[in-house]
Amino acid sequence: YLGQEVMARLKSMGQVRRRLLRVTGVGAMPVAPAAVYHGDRKIGEVRSTVATPSGWAGLALLNLMNLSATTGLSLVPGGPAELTLAETP
Repeated sequence: YLGQEVMARLKSMGQVRRRLLRVTGVGAMPVAPAAVYHGDRKIGEVRSTVATPSGWAGLALLNLMNLSATTGLSLVPGGPAELTLAETP
């Protein structure tokens, strides 16, 4: 059946590994899809963006493993923390 494998995986693992989260940033708005990095490791990508008075906001599909509200996220590998999670994973 359609979706049977996904539901079985959720039941056996007990949690979803990826989630769509709201992110914000300052400066130039990235062109979607844009990779998101934690240190040198790619953990997801920004899927959509919109301009705001203080910079930009967007939706990013992120891997939840070792991710917290204080995690420094960047658009370049090993770059400075330039993204902020707008909600707690």
